[in-house]
Amino acid sequence: MYFLGLLSLLVLQSKAFSTNFPDETIAEFSVNIYKQLRATGEDENILFSPLSIAIALGMVELGAHGSTLKEIRHSLGYDNLKNGEELSFLKDLSDMATTEESQYVMTIANSLYVQNGFHISDKFLQLLKKYFKAEVENVDFSQSAAVANHINKWVENHTNNMIKDFASSRDFSALTHLALVNAVYFKGNWKSQFRPENTRTFSFTKDDESEVQIPMMYQQGEFYYGEFSDGSNEAGGIYQVLEIPYEGDEISMMIVLSRQEVPLVTLEPLVKAQLIEEWANSVKKQKVEVYLPRFTAEQEVDLKDVLKGLGIREVFSRNADLTAMSDSEELYLAKAIHKSFLEVNEEGAEAAAASGMIAISRMAVLYPQVIVDHPFFFLVRNRRTVPWSPSCGPDCARPCTTIEQKDHNLTMNSKSVVPNDSVTISITQRMETALFKGPSEEELFFRGEEDVLRARKQVTEKEKWQQRLQENWENCANLNLSFQDLGDLYQLENFNRILRRLIRVERLWLVDNSLTDLSAIRLPRCKELNVSKNHFTSLKQLPKIPQIRHLSLADNNIETLSGISDLRSTPLESLILKRNPCEFKENYRQLVFSNLPNLRTLDGVPKLPEDCPPPEISFRSKMCTIL
Repeated sequence: MYFLGLLSLLVLQSKAFSTNFPDETIAEFSVNIYKQLRATGEDENILFSPLSIAIALGMVELGAHGSTLKEIRHSLGYDNLKNGEELSFLKDLSDMATTEESQYVMTIANSLYVQNGFHISDKFLQLLKKYFKAEVENVDFSQSAAVANHINKWVENHTNNMIKDFASSRDFSALTHLALVNAVYFKGNWKSQFRPENTRTFSFTKDDESEVQIPMMYQQGEFYYGEFSDGSNEAGGIYQVLEIPYEGDEISMMIVLSRQEVPLVTLEPLVKAQLIEEWANSVKKQKVEVYLPRFTAEQEVDLKDVLKGLGIREVFSRNADLTAMSDSEELYLAKAIHKSFLEVNEEGAEAAAASGMIAISRMAVLYPQVIVDHPFFFLVRNRRTVPWSPSCGPDCARPCTTIEQKDHNLTMNSKSVVPNDSVTISITQRMETALFKGPSEEELFFRGEEDVLRARKQVTEKEKWQQRLQENWENCANLNLSFQDLGDLYQLENFNRILRRLIRVERLWLVDNSLTDLSAIRLPRCKELNVSKNHFTSLKQLPKIPQIRHLSLADNNIETLSGISDLRSTPLESLILKRNPCEFKENYRQLVFSNLPNLRTLDGVPKLPEDCPPPEISFRSKMCTIL
C-alpha cells in the first residue's frame, strides 16, 4: 500500500503556553520538512513526527554559537523571535504533551550520552535539563556494539517497545563524543471504536492503478467532516477531510482524501499551514460512513539531506561552531536519522518517534462516505490547537545525529531504510460546474419570481425529455445514463419510459441517479449493468436481467441478501456489493457464492477456497432465510 502522513502529536501552541510563539512558524516548519522528504523520494511513503525533529534540533541549538546558531534559527523561521524564545515554547509543549491520563498516553523523553573523559559545558547541561529534562550518561563509544545496544534499550523503554534497533554499531566509533536522543510515544483509543467483526478484506488502489488486498475497518457514526475545493473548476477538484477523535476529544486523526481517479500528488502542492488551519476550523460534526485501513507501518529516514535542504548546512561541516556544548572546537554533526512507528487498528492508534543527534506520519447513502481505499494524507493533532504540520505517517521518523572529532580522512556513511509496504489515504468527491442563462435560480427565488423560475424549469425539462423520447432507444446497445437530474416526478417518469424501450441494450450504466426501484423494468439482453451509488435497499428492486454477466451495486443501502435467488438462474460471473450494509453480515461471501453457482468474482476478489460454504451454510439449508 501507499500512504503519506503527518504524525504531529500535539505540535502547536496552546493558550496555556507562556510564550507568544507564532503558530504559522511551527506549521511552516512541518510543511517544509514534508516537502523536502517528498523531493528526496517521490515514490516512497512518508511518515515523520515534526515534534520529535523539533526537539532534537532544539537540543542541538542549545549547543550552537555564531553563524551555526544563526543558520539553524533562520532555517526554522525563528528570526523574528527573541533568542531562546523557541526553547521556552518547546519546553511548554513537552510539558503539556506528556500525560498518562486514562484517555490516552503520551510521553516525551530525551537523553545525552557523553564519551568518558570528554568535557561538556556545565551551562549546556543545565540548559538541557531545564528545557528538555534530558538524562545524562557517560559511555565508551569505542565499544560501539555495547553502546548501540544500551541506547536501543533506552529507546524501546520509552516507546513501549515499538521502536527497535534505533542505533547500530556502525553509528559510533572512537571519534564519537556525544549522542543526543529524543523519543516520543503516543497511544490512544478511538472515542468510537471500530468493531473487529466489521473488518473485511478490500482492494486498495495505488497511484499506479495496481491493487493490493488490505484489512478495511468500518463504522457509521458522528465525526467532523468537510468537503473542500482545490480552487479549480475540474470535476475532480473536490476532496474530503475527516477527523476521527480519540478518547478525551483532545487528540484526533485528520484524514485528507482526493478523488480516486485523481493522483495524490496533485493535492500535495495545496498543503500549506494556513490550509490545515482552515480544515480544522471548517469541518462540521455529522453522520459519516467510514472505511479506514488497518495497518502497521515503520520507517527510518536519513534527515541529513533534508535538513540541508532547509538551509541547515554548517552544523554538518568542519566549520560547525558547537562550542556552547564543549570547549573543544572539533565537534560537528555527522548524522541525522529519524525513525517512526504507527499502528492503526480497531481500538485506536499507537505511535512512536525517536530522534537522535549523534555528535560526530453526492453519495448513494443519506450521509457522506469516506472510503480510504487509495492514497491519502493524515495527521494526528491536538484539537485544542492548530495542527503543526501536514505530513507524517504511520511511522514517526527519528532524527539521529553524531558529533565526531574533525578528521580529514574520516568518511561517514548514512543509511535510509524504507519499508516495502505502507498505506496512503486520499478522499474522493465530485463537483460539476453549472451554466445559467439569465438570472440564476437563487436570484429568481429571492426576487420572489417563483413563477418565472417554475416556468423556465418546466419548459427546459420538457424540451429536453421530448427530444430524448424521440431518439431510437430500441436499437441502443451501449448506453450511459449516469448522473441524471431526476428531481421531480416528470423527469423520473420519462427516464423510466426510456428504460422500458431498451430491449436490445447490452451494456448499461445508471450510476448516481438516486434510483430506488427498477423492478418494473425488463432488460432482456443486458449483460453488464452498473447501478452503483443509488438508493436501492433490496436486490428485489433490480430490473429483470436474465442475461446479466457483470453487475455492480456498490454504494447502495442493501441490508440483506433477500432476492438474490432471482439471480441464481442467470450467467452472472462478477458481482460488486461493496459498501452496502449486507457486506458486513456473517458468512457474507459464503452465502453469496452458495446462491450464485456461476459467480467467479465478488467485490473484485476471485472465489477462494474459504468461500465454499460448509454443509450447514449450503444453498438449500439457507434458502428459506434469504428468499
